[in-house]
Amino acid sequence: MSNSNLTKRAIQNAFLELLNEKPFGKITVKDISEKCGINQNTFYYHYQDTFTLLEEIFQLDFDQIVEQYPKLNSLEECLDAITLNAKKRNTRSCMYIGQTGKTSTWTYYGKCVNMLQRNT
Repeated sequence: MSNSNLTKRAIQNAFLELLNEKPFGKITVKDISEKCGINQNTFYYHYQDTFTLLEEIFQLDFDQIVEQYPKLNSLEECLDAITLNAKKRNTRSCMYIGQTGKTSTWTYYGKCVNMLQRNT
């Protein structure tokens, strides 16, 4: 894994840890940078803001779901796969996407369900 990917993974992990400590809206770039031992410019090299970081994490989660469950037969199975993946992270991150102001939980779930159903 390249240094850039290692740094991005560290930023993502620090952010997810912080989501267990405080609400999304209270997490700053400074918090994330301090948690993973980087300067704020390094954060901004990889992400525009915490919203784009969160969106990338959800995209990575979605990609993992598609890989793990290549064929789902119902809406219930799709939602179960999404929920199981969120539980594996052991974070409250799925609750915060609705608080970002840019994306809603239902938009995310809808996107996941639509793409998963296309794979059936």
